[in-house]
Amino acid sequence: EHVETQLGTLDDPRLHDILREELDRLLDSDAGFRPVDRVGPFAIVAEPWTTENGCMTATLKLRRHVIAERHAAEINALYDRG
Repeated sequence: EHVETQLGTLDDPRLHDILREELDRLLDSDAGFRPVDRVGPFAIVAEPWTTENGCMTATLKLRRHVIAERHAAEINALYDRG
């Protein structure tokens, strides 16, 4: 499934770069964050995490094992990229 944004699809490198820059800006040491608080590699997924698709519990907690299984290929690719 391709989700269109003003920049194109969610896998558009420009969108990833914009989000990375914003995360780095918000989690800057000037804002009181330590280097270990930085967000590491990330992926943008089109599928929302909801109770209906089993990614969240009825109390809106993430079912991390379900998400990890469903997005294993994307997660592995993040670690392969380094």
